[in-house]
Amino acid sequence: MEIQFTAELLPQALGVMVKGMGGIFAVLFTIYLASVLLQKLFPEMK
Repeated sequence: MEIQFTAELLPQALGVMVKGMGGIFAVLFTIYLASVLLQKLFPEMK
């Protein structure tokens, strides 16, 4: 089964990729912020 990249399929694929990357970056950024806040609140825990 071959996937044909047509003019209609490409924007949809790009949109899915952007949403996926955005979700990943949002999760990573949230984890990063949480770790920074924990280090500020509990500096003795390292």
